[in-house]
Amino acid sequence: PSEFCIDFYRQEYDYTGDVLVTGYPRSDVLVGEEAAQIRELTRDRLGLTGDQTAILYAPTYRDLLTTKTFAAKRFDELDLDQLTDQLDESFVILVRGHNNNQREAARVTGHSRVVDVTDYPEINDLTLAADVAVLDYSSLRFDWALTGKPMIFFVPDMETYFAERPPLFEFLPTAPGPLLRSTDDVIDALRNLDGVAVEYASAISDFNKAFNELHDGQSTQRVIDAFFRS
Repeated sequence: PSEFCIDFYRQEYDYTGDVLVTGYPRSDVLVGEEAAQIRELTRDRLGLTGDQTAILYAPTYRDLLTTKTFAAKRFDELDLDQLTDQLDESFVILVRGHNNNQREAARVTGHSRVVDVTDYPEINDLTLAADVAVLDYSSLRFDWALTGKPMIFFVPDMETYFAERPPLFEFLPTAPGPLLRSTDDVIDALRNLDGVAVEYASAISDFNKAFNELHDGQSTQRVIDAFFRS
């Protein structure tokens, strides 16, 4: 995706060959001409109206919640009942479990304004359809940043998480949004979404310059050109 990653690939995989730095082809759609159309189609598919604010809540999996190989229970410390009770009816929560959560049968049910989209086949569709993301430690923040929309980080277990899974690089500089520890804090941030968007707009812009400069909608073409040149 960027020059930033080359040393990590060499270090973690003991790789010594050439590296093709083109940006991720999968991200082209997030900044492409069809992005607005995909957003509308996905919102229609999910039953979202134009005046509803869609929150994409996408926690990554926790090693401590692993149930079997490549399977884990969903991290559920964010109180969805409290969110739906205290946020007005214009908010809808799209819960997206990690692939490891998908391999467990449990899904979120029984909430009128919570839609479990763990099994939805394309994360880019959801990224385009949603208006704000509640994230934590996953790389989804790199893709989400391309949209320029605000992101909130719910990280009540940050010390425990990184004790179990040490990061390759420092997390805080790559989290361009408020770092929150409680459901109350998340609710306050969502109620002040315009303020959050303004406060972190420059941080997201700087983040994209540092990590997403090659994600300009032409990554697929660069991969094709490099393949056929070789």
